[in-house]
Amino acid sequence: INFAQECLRAIAAAEAAADSAAAAGERAPRAVHVPYRASTLTRVLSDSFTHPRALVAVLATVSPGCTATEHTLHTLQTVTAMCALDGHTCEESVDVVAAQLYPPPPVPPKDWPHETLLEWMCALKAGRFRAQALAMPTDLDGKRLCRMPATYFTQVLCAGNDALGAALYNEVHTEMDLASRLKHEHVKLMRNARSAAKLGR
Repeated sequence: INFAQECLRAIAAAEAAADSAAAAGERAPRAVHVPYRASTLTRVLSDSFTHPRALVAVLATVSPGCTATEHTLHTLQTVTAMCALDGHTCEESVDVVAAQLYPPPPVPPKDWPHETLLEWMCALKAGRFRAQALAMPTDLDGKRLCRMPATYFTQVLCAGNDALGAALYNEVHTEMDLASRLKHEHVKLMRNARSAAKLGR
């Protein structure tokens, strides 16, 4: 019961705030009664509606489910009443989808700066390529490395060691393939989440 009463009081306060904001936004405020006393909230915030340098931010959350349509419309009507008469009102909407819960895919090797490439090579295979990482050119980044042929890995990075060069080349391309696969999976999850949100699931 207490929770229901709190909800009713919150709704009444929001409606009073909407009425006060709408009335305060009229061109002739002296001829319009502004119902600040309708709620404790509006009495506290009365200066926010009248002070020339005051800005009021209104946040509203709505449910994508079809079962909450009535509440969604009521929320939008309340927010519209609070903002529609303000000449400085701007509208900005952000779609919040469940896909935001999915972690973003890792940064692919082609986007690595030199520092990230250096760190990755030093840690790769328990430090097997640490010496090659420390000796590689300082202007070499992931974008350039991913374009290099296998011979570059052998001759430049691994000082002619065929086995080591081939192993490093394979590790880089394995990392590239993994990043590409995870990116496609993430895109698929995002697409499915958006579709589910549109269906109101």
